[in-house]
Amino acid sequence: MPLFSYASVVLGLISTLLGGFAWYRGMVRKRYAAERDFEHLRRSFEGLSSAIASQSKDLEEELDRLHRRLDTMNATQTEVKVFLMAKLGEATLGRHG
Repeated sequence: MPLFSYASVVLGLISTLLGGFAWYRGMVRKRYAAERDFEHLRRSFEGLSSAIASQSKDLEEELDRLHRRLDTMNATQTEVKVFLMAKLGEATLGRHG
């Protein structure tokens, strides 16, 4: 009978040690997975940040080009107005004069 009790104590200790080892191994794996996920998210965030910065720069350049184009169009429109006013003024003066 004492042999069975010793065997059961030894078996209990072995299973407790194996359970503790399995628990520790699971904890290490979870920590590694969390670190890996965090690094993945960090890299994704950095990629998104650089993409947004690039898009912002492209948008600013496009807005600058549009602004210059509108300035050119406004200058051209002013020249056309001056030309038309001069021609209409001459025609008006010629008719009434």
